[in-house]
Amino acid sequence: MFKILSLFILGNISFVRSSQFYGDSRFKTFQKTENTLSLGTGYSSTECALRCKLKKKKQFVKVENTGECLCDDRFVKVKEKINEQVSEDEHAEGVVFEASQHITPRKSCRTIKEKNDFSSKSGYYYVMFDKVTRVYCDMETQGGGWMAITNLTADGNTPIPRETTYTYDIHEMGKISEGRFLLAMSQVARLQQYIGRITQFRFYCTKAWHGRIVHVTNKLNEAGLLLRNSALDKDIRWVLVDACPGPDALYRLEDDTSTLLKCPYRNRNIYGMTAENIIYDHFLYTNNVATLYLKRFECDDLSGYSGFTKNGQWIYYVR
Repeated sequence: MFKILSLFILGNISFVRSSQFYGDSRFKTFQKTENTLSLGTGYSSTECALRCKLKKKKQFVKVENTGECLCDDRFVKVKEKINEQVSEDEHAEGVVFEASQHITPRKSCRTIKEKNDFSSKSGYYYVMFDKVTRVYCDMETQGGGWMAITNLTADGNTPIPRETTYTYDIHEMGKISEGRFLLAMSQVARLQQYIGRITQFRFYCTKAWHGRIVHVTNKLNEAGLLLRNSALDKDIRWVLVDACPGPDALYRLEDDTSTLLKCPYRNRNIYGMTAENIIYDHFLYTNNVATLYLKRFECDDLSGYSGFTKNGQWIYYVR
């Protein structure tokens, strides 16, 4: 899965259609049918497709000269007009598209997965918050339904993340492919207005210099939900959890090779501080061992370690 994510970070989105709808690149003359529905003007092609799907229509078209969004189950295509005067109500010029499998009226990756839409493949989806928004969904890991909220690939020239560099608009989540995206926690909380209550966070990071991976999610038990609360509530300062077997808060995924969460270390500290964006601070912390501290480019290491480099990758999800 993370090999795939590495591809989209590099911009080679080979696993998702670069065009989010199917259609002929040549403009065609088509005839409206009695089932043609006009949604008016002012919509992008993507939003037109999504709104047509909401109306349970299978095709859509953006009329070339007016920008009108039309929906239908089937447009009658007219091969040519031979010395015939026709009204705009009968015929129009445009591209007839089939609505894409990745344009959905669902509001969350989790709902798409639960409904098994489009075989629930990982990739970009256009979903409907209060307006159309492009998001990345991981549909394979731990049952799928994960929405990406952070994607940072750091090298020697990457500036330290600051409050002013976080994204404070959920409608820009499609920019996560740029590899410099951190959604502010105020916006993560806002997501719940549309996708429902967030119950789980998932944290992934890796660095080449030590070769280890941190990959962990909170459990849905009392301790795990307290960790969830510490992420969303900046007034919760310290939560002591343990990643060893037993009534702990954290679940280590199969590819986790971290020392941060390695047993028998004890007293895993979830350190939130009273900060606005606490998941980017000392969120996972084992004293004098390692941290998950994105604002200091720490991933299962400490900046004082010999050989330390900030080069690495951090990807966070919610569902």
